[in-house]
This record gives sequence, structure tokens and C-alpha cells, in this order.
Amino acid sequence: MFARERQNQLLRLLEQKGRLTAREIHEELGVSAATIRRDLAELAEQGRVVRTHGGVIHPAALQGEPVFQQRVRVATAAKQALAAQAVTHVPPSATIYIDSGTCALAVAQRLLARRDVTLLTPSIPLLMAGRADGARIIATGGDLRVPSQSLIGSLALSWMNHLRFDIAFIGASGLAPREGARVTSLEEAAMKQAAMARAGRVILVAEKGKWDKPAAILFSGWSGFHVWITDKALSRAERQAMAAPHLIVETVGVKEREP
Repeated sequence: MFARERQNQLLRLLEQKGRLTAREIHEELGVSAATIRRDLAELAEQGRVVRTHGGVIHPAALQGEPVFQQRVRVATAAKQALAAQAVTHVPPSATIYIDSGTCALAVAQRLLARRDVTLLTPSIPLLMAGRADGARIIATGGDLRVPSQSLIGSLALSWMNHLRFDIAFIGASGLAPREGARVTSLEEAAMKQAAMARAGRVILVAEKGKWDKPAAILFSGWSGFHVWITDKALSRAERQAMAAPHLIVETVGVKEREP
């Protein structure tokens, strides 16, 4: 195996797991300790990994944020159930903002075959999934944020000022019971806020597992959403804590795959 091929395989493993020990790398790649050290030194010099005692960490893990490839594999049944419900809100010929999160991506995947809708998005995975005979997909432009595989920054925000959406599907990194929806990046918070301000209807698509999950930046109170689609019912106390009587909460059933 050539060095570049071996390093790319190592990076794919790291994107999936977030961190690896030297023993795990040896077991996966079947190479010597000396080869592992050389590869890690080269990748660390490029800024693609962070070396630790006895292993390596993906740079995004130091920010307390799982990389996109990890998140997309979590709660897949729930995300598909949420997406199936979300698309029932999409009218014919709609212009739709699709957020950069994994729940929003699941929604978009159910819309790709619809030739009557237009999807605007900062999501690189969604842009890559486009098809010639399906939905029209327009990129927001901007700078690439690697952990979320999304486009951010002043160029993206400037372009957003010229847009209007019928619906915005928005995700979140964490949900604060009394405050609202949170995210880990200031730049992504700004993108979400810009999209919400320009949408006729704003729909939060997020699993209940994000309830009370820490994330540093509040980007919207509960009153900023028209609908929240989630996978588990709220208790009466939880609903009261939100102080958002006009918010519609839609709970969907999740059918897990049998082992």
C-alpha cells in the first residue's frame, strides 16, 4: 500500500471514530510502529490530525464537536422518520432552505427527485448528491467549514440577503429547555439566523436526544420556530419550560432496525 493511500485510509477511520490509538491503527492497517509514526507526523504537520500520547485525534474533536461523518451515522432511524414527516410540509414548487446538519440532509434526500422544488443550501454533502433530473440545488457560497462540511462566512451571508424561502429546515447541536436551539459555531449560528429571517415558515428538525445537550451558542429562542419535528414526546413540564405556546411540536414514531 502506498503512503498516500494508507494515510487516506487512516483519515477515513479517524473521521468515523474521532480518535484512534496506535494499536488500533496497527490492527486496521497492518503496518509497523515506525510507519505509523511517520504517517502521523506528516499528517500532523499538514494540520489534518492532532497527535496525542499513544494515538491521534481529529482536529474537530478538540472543539467538542463530532465531525460530520460521525454524526451522519448516529440515530439514522430517527433521522429518517423525522425527514419523512418534514417533507409533508413542502408544498408544490417551493423554494426551500436546507441547513447543513445531518437531520436537514435527511430531509433533502427525500426531495432530490422532485423537479418542482428549489433547494438552497450551504451543505456540501447535499450539493454532491444533486441529480440532473431532480430538484434544482443552489449553493450559498462561502468558506468551507470542515467539521460540518458546510459553507459559511461573509460571502455566504451577503448572498443570503438577496434570497427568500418558503420554508427553512433547520437543525441544532443542542436544545436548551428554557432558551431554545444552540449550535457550536458562531459562523453557523449566523447562517441559521439569516435563513430563518428570510423564511415564511421555519421548521426545526431535531431528535429529542439533543434536549439539554450542551452547545455554546444560542441562535434562536423557541418562538423563532413554527414547528419542531422530533422523535420523542415532551413531558408537560418540558413543554411548559419552553414558554412557546404557539410552537407546534410534531412527534413521530421511530421503527428501529431489528438486529
